[in-house]
Amino acid sequence: MPSKSPGITTAELAARLHSAGYKISRRTIERDLIDLSLMFPLQCNDASAPYGWYWQPGISVELQGITLTEALSLALVEDAIRPLLPNSMLRVLEPRFNHARQKLKTLSEDNHAARWLDKVASVRPDLNLQAPDIPEEILETLQQALLEEKQLQCQYYSAHSDKMSQLTLNPLALVQRG
Repeated sequence: MPSKSPGITTAELAARLHSAGYKISRRTIERDLIDLSLMFPLQCNDASAPYGWYWQPGISVELQGITLTEALSLALVEDAIRPLLPNSMLRVLEPRFNHARQKLKTLSEDNHAARWLDKVASVRPDLNLQAPDIPEEILETLQQALLEEKQLQCQYYSAHSDKMSQLTLNPLALVQRG
């Protein structure tokens, strides 16, 4: 499947499948593509005939189908790791998270197990603290300095002494507590 529009037509797919030894009609391919687009990130370019099929933008072409258990696991893990990974790494995983959510959404009507996320929650035994609201560009700068083991020059405002001071930080870790 191509990774962008206009995509590949069912006639082109039929020709490729025939040359690979599969005897299948264009209409069967059309029906199968429609069914597969419900489970996989496929799109149809129906702006003009003949229609073309391609992977949705931003989807990894290597992305294979995943089982229901894998989709549930990815969805559960996503919330836990989101505050712990740098945004650059999260962007790489985002297509997989999207694929897992789409799979669960598609299966949820007919499969009780696909609705498992609506029936479970992880609640910490201690006081649940709210994470501070950190501007994205500041968090990315801090994450990058941590990854590259570099120092940061920062300004710190002390409300207690009503004073601004310059600091050099040597980030060693990001810790999520509570």
